[in-house]
Amino acid sequence: MASPLRFSVARAQIIPLPSTVRSALSARSLPRRNFSSTAHRPSALLDIAVAGPTAILDAIHGLGIPWYAAIPCAAVLMRCTVGYYLSALPARKRAIVRTHLAPLVANTVRYQMGRKIFALQKRLDADGGNRPVTSKNSLRMRHMVNEMVCQITESYRFGKRYGAPIFTASSFLNFGMLIMFAEAIRVKCGHREGLLSMITSRFEGAFQSLLMKPASTNTPPALSYEEVIAERMEAAQAAADAQAELYASGAGDVLVDPKLLDPAYHFEALGQTAKTYADNLDPTMLIEGLSWAQNLALPDPQYILPFLLSCAMLPDMSRVFKAYLKALPPRHGTFGKRLPSTKSSTVSASTLTPQSKEMDRALRLLEKLRQETSANNSRARGAILSTWTIDQKFRLWMAGLFFFVGCGLPSGMLLYMIPSVVVGRLHTRWLDMKHPIPMIIQPCRRPMRVKVKKSYWNS
Repeated sequence: MASPLRFSVARAQIIPLPSTVRSALSARSLPRRNFSSTAHRPSALLDIAVAGPTAILDAIHGLGIPWYAAIPCAAVLMRCTVGYYLSALPARKRAIVRTHLAPLVANTVRYQMGRKIFALQKRLDADGGNRPVTSKNSLRMRHMVNEMVCQITESYRFGKRYGAPIFTASSFLNFGMLIMFAEAIRVKCGHREGLLSMITSRFEGAFQSLLMKPASTNTPPALSYEEVIAERMEAAQAAADAQAELYASGAGDVLVDPKLLDPAYHFEALGQTAKTYADNLDPTMLIEGLSWAQNLALPDPQYILPFLLSCAMLPDMSRVFKAYLKALPPRHGTFGKRLPSTKSSTVSASTLTPQSKEMDRALRLLEKLRQETSANNSRARGAILSTWTIDQKFRLWMAGLFFFVGCGLPSGMLLYMIPSVVVGRLHTRWLDMKHPIPMIIQPCRRPMRVKVKKSYWNS
């Protein structure tokens, strides 16, 4: 046990020192947890979730394949085996069954909505007009919401009865695999942040940049990884020299912390790329990247991978351009049509009656008006987005969103997401050819009977 005399002597030696040195020494005396000592407490659930994907990635990488090829191979392998046979194919079979059940669901929804409307009408008649007046738009909106809820409920109920529910555990298998492999790659890259925090950080930074004032032009440039390490190492060496001089002068028993000279300690203040810890970082992820992005733990500096991800999210462009070309007006109005012969239909003006002249003039005016209307509407019909469906417009919006998010994700994650999305699109095209969804069964309609009356011109 230390004697009180020793503490009094140490206090007498510390008091004459400057205030900055005293505060630094008191901060050093407090118990603290060094960054390089141990990593953050790992999550048991995260370890269990990423154990399988990590083993698959390590097995493929152990064959001698670099990471820039091993990660896409893992994505294609998982989507072609687990994702296809356990998620995509059963989902298509359930969709075919629900298509055959569509008439039954439609009749049930029509019956349920009729009962609700009849009950509402009875309540209105019972109140005698004392209820508050409701606008037609609110009634129409309420009816649409009730019909949508009833449609989803009845579709799920009939689908579950016949073994084809809308949502099952396998419906989210592909998304779950994407999250698990992304987390496994994130752990190998050494990032503390998860996938959700990485995505939200992009929006948070953009929101803060909109609210904050623009930075001045005379701000110093950001330091690189090696410059930050060198600067902190020099500061640590200067602090160690100052403490050694203080100890040599007999100022007190001040111990030099050797961890200040450890480079792993200085990983804590590396800015955006400082969110790594050495225990989980795979060194091969830093050197086995692509030619323009060697470090897979950092975002793509050339924005090539985010662009490829957004292109993979775009709708089927062949169908889009086919619909666009189909909606274009004819170039000359009679393209592809056989013009009538003018010689056989030429009639002299002397043989035309006054009624025929009036009819001919009216037809010419009608043709001129039709051409003017066609010319005015050609721009609206020629717009590309005017021929897109709601699903295609949503995919276009998602492509732009994924490009913005992908600019902040590590390149290793994008190398898994791009092949996964592409293989999913190919699975959809293959299932459309192999197991097409049939047309919805429509109710039979009796042919309309039209009474035909023959009339003959007087010869």
